[in-house]
Amino acid sequence: MKRLQAFSKMTTKKTLRLLSIALVITISFTFFIQQGRAFAATGSGFPLVQGTQLIDGNGQPLILRGAMIESPFAYIKGWERKKDPLTNLNATTFTAMAQQWHMNALRMNISEWIYNLDPASYLTKLDTAVQQANAAGLYVILDFHDDRQSGAVAPYDDGMLHNVSLTWWKTMAAHYLNYPMVMDDPINEPQYPSWPTWLHGNGGDTVGYADIITAIRSTGAQQIIIVEPGKAGGTTLLTKGWAAFDPTTLTDPNIVYSKHMYEGIISGNPTIWDQQWGALLNTHPIFYGEWALLPHSLHPTQCKGLTSENADSLLNAFLTYLGQRQASWTAWDFLPHNLIEDTTDFKPTSFATGAPWVCGSPSAAQAGMGIDVQNYLSSTPTSIPPSISITSPVDGSKVQTERNVTITASVTDNVGVTRVAFFVNGTLLCTDTTAPYTCRWHTPRRGNATYTIQARVHDSAGNRDTSTIRVKSSGN
Repeated sequence: MKRLQAFSKMTTKKTLRLLSIALVITISFTFFIQQGRAFAATGSGFPLVQGTQLIDGNGQPLILRGAMIESPFAYIKGWERKKDPLTNLNATTFTAMAQQWHMNALRMNISEWIYNLDPASYLTKLDTAVQQANAAGLYVILDFHDDRQSGAVAPYDDGMLHNVSLTWWKTMAAHYLNYPMVMDDPINEPQYPSWPTWLHGNGGDTVGYADIITAIRSTGAQQIIIVEPGKAGGTTLLTKGWAAFDPTTLTDPNIVYSKHMYEGIISGNPTIWDQQWGALLNTHPIFYGEWALLPHSLHPTQCKGLTSENADSLLNAFLTYLGQRQASWTAWDFLPHNLIEDTTDFKPTSFATGAPWVCGSPSAAQAGMGIDVQNYLSSTPTSIPPSISITSPVDGSKVQTERNVTITASVTDNVGVTRVAFFVNGTLLCTDTTAPYTCRWHTPRRGNATYTIQARVHDSAGNRDTSTIRVKSSGN
């Protein structure tokens, strides 16, 4: 969501920043590729698109349900004032999202322009956030906010991608090459004036989605790429989105189509919501990358007609629709006072706060949809089991006798992991309740012995999954 702010004239500092873009990216490219690979999260495979579904790295259906968190990673004024993005993007927050709220996805806005100020510091902090979120069981969607708030200056402040961003996205894709729980959202709410421009740019410095997808894939990146219609999809409630889009336009097999929804929820009309997906509905995975009912929105049109009396019913109708369409989503957002009241205990907001209220009234300042979302995530039945894979030691490998061996398991789940139990030859060895899931096994003295290792995950919905490998001890 874009915020209205006043902006001063371009300063000398911004001018120098613009001139140094290409140099900064070129210098940092190789270094950060290697750094990212060194920190890569473990996993058995990458999510992929299969028909209308997302499939996780272990072959199980995957529906993303989570939230966005804004931070100085995408707001240049905060970054320049030394505000730490890890204040909110940290293990405590991610654990609350996964365990208290039963979420499995985080959409995190980032900025090429802020990155260019100090690539080393930026990526170090971003790596910390990504790794902690993945460890908590959250897929991370890296969402490029390309506007003045994120530090873009003319001619790059037009809401469209340019050649310089191709280079930057190559850097980011290569850096997170081995992160199976990362997805790329190349540009937030793009401002392309037409579908041809959206696809291929203007034939000059402006590039389109086909170009950015090619650039990301050229690094060997396998991650899901998320695309948004933006301005090309129209501006009215009836035309906004993918209604006029030809699904054969993009040929990459692992594309997820996204749209944002705010005032449209107030219509309460599933027919309109379906229409906005056009030919993508029931043929491709769909994703609401941003959505919310905001009683206190900075944009009054986003809550026109919303009241404390109708908010719960409208919100629950939309949540029901999301479930019926098996849509993935990340709600706006996991900060006070949208989904949560505070960042201490992450208590959900409520539309009852300050009631009675109408859109934009002062009494609605702390009202929010949190309790409805949390109740939905807590009560939504799931038949999708968690998936687990033992990543170390490798199946069929040899282990030394009388040594400490760390057994490591990679886990994904859409409701929240409660525990992972590790067994050797059927005997429980240890149990781990927090990611990363590991167990220390002191191998017996006997050589040339075969051992069956199992890791069994249990989730909060009562589902479970087991991964089994066999290893052999080295001879004496």
